[in-house]
Amino acid sequence: MAHAAKHVVTDRKKSTARVVRLVRRNAASTARKLRDFLSPELEEGKPMPDVAYLQQLAAAALERHLRRLVDADAALHKLVRRDARLLRRRDRVMRVLRRDLGDLRTLVTGRLGREPGRRFLGLRGETSRDPMALLTQGDRAVARLRNLENQLVDADFSEVQRERWAAPLAEGTETLRLADGEARRSVKQIDIARLKRRQALAEFNRVFILIAGWFESHYLLIGRQDLADAVRPSKQYPGRTAAEMKKSSRPGTAEIGTIARLLSFEPLRRVARALGGQNASADGRR
Repeated sequence: MAHAAKHVVTDRKKSTARVVRLVRRNAASTARKLRDFLSPELEEGKPMPDVAYLQQLAAAALERHLRRLVDADAALHKLVRRDARLLRRRDRVMRVLRRDLGDLRTLVTGRLGREPGRRFLGLRGETSRDPMALLTQGDRAVARLRNLENQLVDADFSEVQRERWAAPLAEGTETLRLADGEARRSVKQIDIARLKRRQALAEFNRVFILIAGWFESHYLLIGRQDLADAVRPSKQYPGRTAAEMKKSSRPGTAEIGTIARLLSFEPLRRVARALGGQNASADGRR
């Protein structure tokens, strides 16, 4: 998904760059022709609007909306990279806590037996891989260890020894609680950033269609069909030009290579020969 979203922004950067470059390169000549077209309608004594400057402003407005999209996309990717780091950190903390709980379970059940040991620790099932469930198990084990009324029939497992197990477990659960909280907040921030990028993309597509279509109309008015064809916005692919999408729909080197490999595949070649023979027989019967 991220790879596809990246191309959505990259493709619009390319489309905008092509349109803006073409508009600025032809601004003077097209503005002059547009003034010639409109001059019969100009009232006497009224100055002709600076059409070239208006075109430059429209191009700048298109770039401004593109920058908003690029910034929103960059902000989202920054949060996604940060989220990956937070998840890796949470996973490391969970591995340590699961290991400590497993070691403690082995110790206690080895002394008391399986079921009495599990009752002593309050751990009925396996150590969980879900962070919230693992927190519950860790908190319960710490509470049982520190509750002196929770007796263990083993003189060697003293209060001091209990605390030696309880202290690192308590630290591990607190570290996991903080790491999990950061990871969950990160998910919410990503959802907000993804919404902002979606909104920025929709607004850019809308503005691109309007401004590129405005340039297309200008060029058609002055008889520059070539320029109009180059900037015409695609109806099927918002934010792209029709010329670009027509060009990209042609089979490229990769597609041609795939076709060539398929034709070299012997079973397909046999099918092709068989079909060719059937066609030749049908032609002979005619």
